[in-house]
Amino acid sequence: MKDYLEKAKDILYNISDYIIMFTIILAIGLIIGWRLDILFPQTTAMVEPNTLAKVEDTNSKTIEKPETKSIETKVPKKEEPIIITVSIPKGTPSSNIGDILLDNGLVASTKEFEDKVQQLDLEKSLRSGQYDISKDSSLEEIVKIIANQK
Repeated sequence: MKDYLEKAKDILYNISDYIIMFTIILAIGLIIGWRLDILFPQTTAMVEPNTLAKVEDTNSKTIEKPETKSIETKVPKKEEPIIITVSIPKGTPSSNIGDILLDNGLVASTKEFEDKVQQLDLEKSLRSGQYDISKDSSLEEIVKIIANQK
């Protein structure tokens, strides 16, 4: 009878060990899966038009153009940029900041904002507060304003 109780106790201890190991492996797998998008982002590299190299043909002959009269055109004065005041509550995660910016018409999508934050490595630098952001600001400028990097 004593041997039977010892065997039952051993089986119980072994089962509890397996449950603890399974729980730890499951927790590690969930954490890795959760943060995997940082290691392997699904965005493709896009080249901005102003970063393309300009190639000049040095072998071509210079062609002189006849003098032409210049036509004066009136360029309308640049309109004042629209400033939007955004309030970010303390402790707001980047996804919710993206939602706030989306609601105010400053970003096209929350995902795009989060990707830019990760690309600039400013996840931990985003700050709460009230910000005056120009409607025509680029996404990078907006992220830097909220991260107090400007």
